[in-house]
Amino acid sequence: MSLQVISCFKGRNVQKYIELTENQKSIIIGSDDACGKGYIDNEVFIAPFHCFVYLRKKENQQVWDTFIQEKTMNTQKYVTYVNDSKLKMRGKQLLFNDDVIKLGNNNNQLMVFVFHDEYMKRVKEKEIEAPEIYSDRFKNKYDIIGEGAHSVIYRASDMKNKKHIKDCICKIVKESKNVNQYTFNKLCQEPKLLQSLSHINIIKVLGFYIEPDRLLIWQEMMYEDLEKYRSKVKSVSQKEYYDISFQILDALKYLHEKNIVHRDLKPENIMWVDKEHSRLKLIDFGLAKYYNIETSDRDMTLCGTPHYTPPEIHHALNSDVYKVHDLYKPSVDIWAFGVISFLLLSGLYSPFFNEDEDYRGDLLPINIIKRTIPKEPLMKKNIDKLLIHLITDKMLLHDHKKRITANELTEVFIYIGRSLGYGEN
Repeated sequence: MSLQVISCFKGRNVQKYIELTENQKSIIIGSDDACGKGYIDNEVFIAPFHCFVYLRKKENQQVWDTFIQEKTMNTQKYVTYVNDSKLKMRGKQLLFNDDVIKLGNNNNQLMVFVFHDEYMKRVKEKEIEAPEIYSDRFKNKYDIIGEGAHSVIYRASDMKNKKHIKDCICKIVKESKNVNQYTFNKLCQEPKLLQSLSHINIIKVLGFYIEPDRLLIWQEMMYEDLEKYRSKVKSVSQKEYYDISFQILDALKYLHEKNIVHRDLKPENIMWVDKEHSRLKLIDFGLAKYYNIETSDRDMTLCGTPHYTPPEIHHALNSDVYKVHDLYKPSVDIWAFGVISFLLLSGLYSPFFNEDEDYRGDLLPINIIKRTIPKEPLMKKNIDKLLIHLITDKMLLHDHKKRITANELTEVFIYIGRSLGYGEN
């Protein structure tokens, strides 16, 4: 039988290590040498039979839980704490990794242990481990740096050049109760689509691997998303907006010329490549699609983020859900870009609520459908009238059929940039 450690207690202020294995599934910790491996030679601090720790396998699963139970007969003198919560007489508690266990007497003479769930650590390491085909190229680290609706993003290393190992990320999607097979299969299209793209303002895929229930995508490391940046600076200058927008527009123009719509354009999905804020890239193409290809796989629900979703989609969801799929065209990305533009220049949270109104998610769809985009917040910032008109009347135009295109926007931005003395990027 395996002697692999399943869980253990490591002393923090005492030189003591206690472990549980499949051969040693339980142990009593105390100051009586009858406790065996749980014996602690300090009867002043610890009761003769102080507490009981044991393993229990979850029913029909290869998963172990570790419990601790108070065993002392004198709880007035001896105590057991789990994360500063005192166990009652005969009380028991399920333990989790890094829980702090304190054993001792009521005079604050306590021995401190840290619980380590070694079994779950191995399980999690296995979950993020690069497959053999990529084991020499990528090293994934158990360091979560972000979480999406369907994925967890881990820090990783790209060892393609052994002399210059680069930081990267590994985006992992697992089929689960939150990600059904249909959604998982759709998300598996993201790396394939991204590998077909090559643009300076679109994130690069370094490699990917698809298993029956797990998707791993390695991508270049980014620095900071536009939403975090916006929350720090509040609003950007007209010149900075022009520099930011030209990069986003160039990526959108490239995508739309390839008949691809992003469908989830928002500040969180636009990232700076470095701390100098020198260049931006579009990320997260999990919802991107070729909009000109007929398919039986038709979207009947909202894709993307409601705040950046245009009125035609919200309207269709409330009236004719069968039209939703056909409405996801490039104009959807242009509307989202218009909302981003408004937020960057105005410093407000939303163009769909007045400055003195509280944001209400339940009113958002109807406000997007019915409200006229206000010009006043932009005028207060002394934004050029032509630029205000472009945002409120061209990008955020309710009639999606007349909404300005990425190509047209690019031409107008070049004209505005020259007229304002910015020049063309």
